[in-house]
Amino acid sequence: MVVAGGHELVGHKPGEPLRGRCDSFVVETNVKYPTDVGLLRDAIRCMVRETARAADQYGLAGWRQHKKLLKELRKLFNRVRSSRGWKKKRKVRDYVAHCQRLLKRSQATVSELKSKLEQLPLLVQMIENYQGYGLRQLDQVRRRLLDGETIAHEEKVFSIFEPHTRWIVKGKAGVPVELGLPVCILEDQHQFVLHHKILWQGSDVVVAVPMVKETQARFSDVRMVSFDKGLRMICQV
Repeated sequence: MVVAGGHELVGHKPGEPLRGRCDSFVVETNVKYPTDVGLLRDAIRCMVRETARAADQYGLAGWRQHKKLLKELRKLFNRVRSSRGWKKKRKVRDYVAHCQRLLKRSQATVSELKSKLEQLPLLVQMIENYQGYGLRQLDQVRRRLLDGETIAHEEKVFSIFEPHTRWIVKGKAGVPVELGLPVCILEDQHQFVLHHKILWQGSDVVVAVPMVKETQARFSDVRMVSFDKGLRMICQV
């Protein structure tokens, strides 16, 4: 309805051919630059905070000094971040060991809650979610920083708060990488958006042709769609 009203406003006549342009852009998510040790700190920090809250709420011991534990976590994280060379591995080991201790303590608290409560609150699910992120990041920190292994791109998560965030390299001058989600749009010559897709996975190359077909099913007057240089094609429909 909006497109039809817009076409009437700009004087586009019914049946007149529409020329489309299909392109994608990145909608950036509100995340900081991801590192293995940084993501591990985020996961453990949130896990400790929520576990301490659950322990206080249900009268469990073991988390009275959780703020002190978080200060120690931050101190070890800063040591890893500022270290270089052979000293870094030793500091990474100290950091990983502290994270492991906190993770095991949190897992013990969750087990106690499960044995105590018949119906688990949403808070417990949140804690277990952070525990899962912590386990994965511990594994990746060990493999990359201690064992020298290269982590496959598909194994990585770039934010524990917005896990849908993707690492996107579009080759733009001065923009080596973008963190967010690509959105593919198809607009006509009057700059009205005829169709769009959020690319949770895959690339615009994969969705380009299906988007043209779906757009033509909605707007039969579409006669031509051009694509940018990255897609290297012009589709005549």
